Amino acid sequence: MKKEERRYRFVQKMLETVTGASILSMEQTNGFRRDWRKAFIPNDVRSKDIPLHGCSNCVGRRNSFDWHYYSFNHFPAEKDPVGRIRDSAHPQERVVVWIELCKMPAIELRAGELANFLQSNQPPTEELYIANRKLSWTAVFTHEDDFGPYFVVKATKK
Repeated sequence: MKKEERRYRFVQKMLETVTGASILSMEQTNGFRRDWRKAFIPNDVRSKDIPLHGCSNCVGRRNSFDWHYYSFNHFPAEKDPVGRIRDSAHPQERVVVWIELCKMPAIELRAGELANFLQSNQPPTEELYIANRKLSWTAVFTHEDDFGPYFVVKATKK
């Protein structure tokens, strides 16, 4: 089974089994991804030759991923990202879930339901991004055994 097919199946299963999960429009999805990048990837990263987003839909066969910023800056991998999601979010808080494939819309659901779903359904070993609507934290699952998953709390300006 191809990576893309596994991603679609995982997202489809989430939509079918999680009460209250809804699909965002592509306009909403692209806007949220843009806002996520502004919140979690500093402006100066592109000048450091860190390969960021370049899904097969955008650049053909070569893939690069937004989460590379975390691996290049040596963020520690998270041992229990689902637990961190539970600890960081109110169960009713709305979160957005997307994969790093531009033609795929994001899904919005409640954090508690997402945590329950992830607890009983192993995330695919592909790029899966999760963030709360306020963009105060994000969780990122990767395809790499040596990198991730990551859980990052947005630093607040003083």
